[in-house]
Amino acid sequence: MLLEQRPGRDFNSVIAALPTHIDLSRQEEGCLKFEVTQSAEDKNIFDVYEKFVDEAAFQCHRKRVRDSAWGRISANAKRDYEVRETMKVHYLEIVSEDADAVCKAYEDAHGVRFGDPDELLGGARTSTLADGSIVGVRGPLRSTETPVVRPYWLVEDIDHAVADVEAAGAKIAMPPMEIPGKGRFAIYLLGGNDHGLWQL
Repeated sequence: MLLEQRPGRDFNSVIAALPTHIDLSRQEEGCLKFEVTQSAEDKNIFDVYEKFVDEAAFQCHRKRVRDSAWGRISANAKRDYEVRETMKVHYLEIVSEDADAVCKAYEDAHGVRFGDPDELLGGARTSTLADGSIVGVRGPLRSTETPVVRPYWLVEDIDHAVADVEAAGAKIAMPPMEIPGKGRFAIYLLGGNDHGLWQL
């Protein structure tokens, strides 16, 4: 979210109240992250990054803010924000011994279409779904690779996400790596499953 507070009688009050607002937001039960950065180019603009466990937690935060001293002090500030889902699969990778058969089954059952093999994705045939997520089906890249279904979760900061899952006990199988024109991905192993992360 971008928060813009133009100079005037409210500006100093906003600056003074901001630390308390940040502390109270971080103490909310459903708050995972709450960071505020003042723009170096324009001191009247603040970049606010908020992350909550779910929509209900975000709505509780908004209600608390509306009813708070911060809500009254910052009422004249211009807010421009985008809400993103906490967890979204960007790419679902399916490694199969018969990729064409799997693609045909999905096409017949779901009315989707898989394209030609994409060499940047290990030769996977892909289908882009209505929500923008991508399903890719490919054969094994080496004789030791076994069939697997691996979701790649969309993240804002893949390096930070890798550090978080590693701290939770994950083994990093593939550190963040760039795919030209597609973003960065990483693979980790946890709980007997393959997991992926993707940053656009």
